Amino acid sequence: MALNPNCNFDLLNYVITAYSEKIPRNGEDAISYSINGKASYVGVFDGVGGSGARRYESRYHKTGAYLASRLVAGEVKKWFDDGTNQSAGNTDLYLIPGSECEGTAKTRLQNILQSKLRALSEKLSSSQKIKIKSSFSKEFPTTMAAIVVVPVSGSVVKNENGPVNCQCLEDDKPDALKTGFDGNYQNISESDTIKTANISDNLNNEPAGEGNSFSYNTNFYWAGDSRGYIIDKNGLTQITKDDTNVDDELENISADGVMNNIIFNGKSDKDGNACFTIHHRMVPRTAPFIAFSATDGCFGYIPSPMEFEYYILDCLMNAESALQFESNLNDLFKHYAEDDFSFTALVYGYQNFEAMKESFNDRYKIVKDMYEYINDNELETKDRQDVRKKIWKDSYKQDYTKYINS
Repeated sequence: MALNPNCNFDLLNYVITAYSEKIPRNGEDAISYSINGKASYVGVFDGVGGSGARRYESRYHKTGAYLASRLVAGEVKKWFDDGTNQSAGNTDLYLIPGSECEGTAKTRLQNILQSKLRALSEKLSSSQKIKIKSSFSKEFPTTMAAIVVVPVSGSVVKNENGPVNCQCLEDDKPDALKTGFDGNYQNISESDTIKTANISDNLNNEPAGEGNSFSYNTNFYWAGDSRGYIIDKNGLTQITKDDTNVDDELENISADGVMNNIIFNGKSDKDGNACFTIHHRMVPRTAPFIAFSATDGCFGYIPSPMEFEYYILDCLMNAESALQFESNLNDLFKHYAEDDFSFTALVYGYQNFEAMKESFNDRYKIVKDMYEYINDNELETKDRQDVRKKIWKDSYKQDYTKYINS
C-alpha cells in the first residue's frame, strides 16, 4: 500500500514506555520502537530465563535469554525501518489481509530472526562449545509482541525532526539497537542494559480534534505469551492469543500455562522455514485509541483483565500530563511485578492530554465499579474469585476477546 509522503495529517500523540529489571543490569526483557513518515512501531520482548538460562562467558556472563531479547528487539526495529524506508509503492511490510502478498512481511521477519539467531550461535560456538542438555532447553529463547500502526487514508505520522528512535541502551552506547544488535559485545560496555525511554510528547504540530477521525491498520506480530492490546472509550481488548496450553485468558493468568511457541535458534524445516511461528493480526481502527504491548511482568501478577484495565485507567486519571501517566505506569508495574516488565504504547487521535482523560471518564467509572465489587473487604478469598469469574463470564469476556475469537 502506498502512503502519501506529503500529507499534513498527524494524529500520533505520544509514545509511552515502562520498563524495569528485577536484577539490575541483568534483566531479560527488552523494548524497541521507531516512528517515521509512513508508520509507527513499538515492541516488547521477554527472554525466557528458564529455557535460556545458560550464561556466556564471552558476553559478560549474560544469559541466552538476555542476549535473545536484545538481538530480536534490534532486528525487529531494523525490519520495520528497512521496510518503511522503501520507495512508495514497493513497501510490502504492512499488508491488508486477502491481498496476493499476504504473509510476506511476517515470513520475512521469521527468516531474518532465524538467520540472526543462528549467526549468534555460530559466533559463540567458535569460542566455546554450546550444548543443549535436554529437549526442554532452547537456545536464545524470547517472546515478542510488536505493533505497527499504518494510516490508511493517505495520511502519515508527521515528525518534522525526522525519525524517532529508541534509546535502548545506556547513554555510553545509545545506538547499539538502532542498527540491529548482532550479539557482538566487543564494542558494548559491560554496563549495557535496556532502560525506560522518555515519552515522545507532542509530536503533532496541529492536533486534530475529536471530530476528525482517521483510519489506521493496526498490525500485531507476536510469539509466546507477551501480549498486544487496544484500549479506547469502549474498553480493553486483547488482540494477541497466548501461545500456551491454556485457552481461557482469565485462567491463563493463574494457571501460568506452558508456552508452546517462542522465538529461538533451532533447525529449520525441510523447506527452510523457521522453527518458530510469528503470528500476525491486522485490526482496522478509527482514532482515537491506544495500542500497547506488554510482557507478562505487566499483567501476570494482576488477578484479572478487568483489574488490569482498571489499574491502567487509574494511572491515567491520576495524571496531569503524559509524562506523569508514564511514571504512574512504571510505579504500578513495579508494585505488582515479581519479574522484569516491559510496556510500550502508541497513543493516537486525542486533541490533548485532557481530552484523552475525558474520553475515558465513563469507562473508568464502569471498571472502577467492577474493581470495587471484586475487592470488597467483606468477601472471602474464594468468594472474591467467584465474583471475578462471574464478571468475566457475564460482562467482560465477550468484548475483551472479540478479536482473539474472530
